[in-house]
Amino acid sequence: MNGDPKSLLGLSGQDLDSIRALMLKPLNTTFHGPNEVGLYLFADGSSVVENFGAQEAAIELNGAAFKVPARGWVARWK
Repeated sequence: MNGDPKSLLGLSGQDLDSIRALMLKPLNTTFHGPNEVGLYLFADGSSVVENFGAQEAAIELNGAAFKVPARGWVARWK
């Protein structure tokens, strides 16, 4: 980032997946997807994936593949 957080917006999903893997490893979670997608994890094991992009996003969370609509979200409550 070199002091420029907005530079993350220029990274590919594959580049971001490398960063995500390091951050999520202590939580025993895997997450793959494009840029402009947010992941929210909750203590009870629930999760929300939010797509800030203008295109549908293909996501993989802990081995489960699904799609998140453009500017939408998908919740998986426990």
